[in-house]
Amino acid sequence: MRCQAAVVVAVSTALLALSACTATPSGQSTAGADLPVTWKAQFDQALSDPKLSSFARQVLSDYEITPSEYQESFDRFSQCVTDSGYTVRRDSTGFAVGLPAGQAVSDQAMSDMDEVVGACEGPDSDSAWITISTIYQVMIDDPQGLTTEQLIRVCYQAHGVPDGAGLSDDQFAQLVSDINYVPSTPEATLCYWDPTGSQG
Repeated sequence: MRCQAAVVVAVSTALLALSACTATPSGQSTAGADLPVTWKAQFDQALSDPKLSSFARQVLSDYEITPSEYQESFDRFSQCVTDSGYTVRRDSTGFAVGLPAGQAVSDQAMSDMDEVVGACEGPDSDSAWITISTIYQVMIDDPQGLTTEQLIRVCYQAHGVPDGAGLSDDQFAQLVSDINYVPSTPEATLCYWDPTGSQG
């Protein structure tokens, strides 16, 4: 019996419609100029990593991740994992990595598998899957680049949750960041933990 790793990444079929990047008359790149500050910062941070793989740098340098680039990143990750003898199973909700057929489940076996997965998905790997997939997915979930607190508030308003009604944005952020805050309804709890609904 194969053991499936507990790491699952949600796969969305939604596509981003981002403006094409051009150059200014002076030759200075305007890549990412139309992105929300939150997401431009994500690209900038990733691109500042001197160990970032050449594939990832090529994908991220125009401040856009296309569905085909996202898929290629996963394919590279999957190939790396299977080349090491492990299995990768993917469906509409994500993927799971499993031990080779016949290998007994043990702490050491799981530790070895985690090490392989980490090496295959890291920013310096051929796939840079963890970097590319994270940016791609959060941009789909939150194309406007809202903060977590803003996303919670939008979700609350959409579901008629009264918590924080009438508060300023700063006051609302303080409310939901308070360790003693308890959402008042089941809908509030869902919004609090998964404001975009990306976790199902």
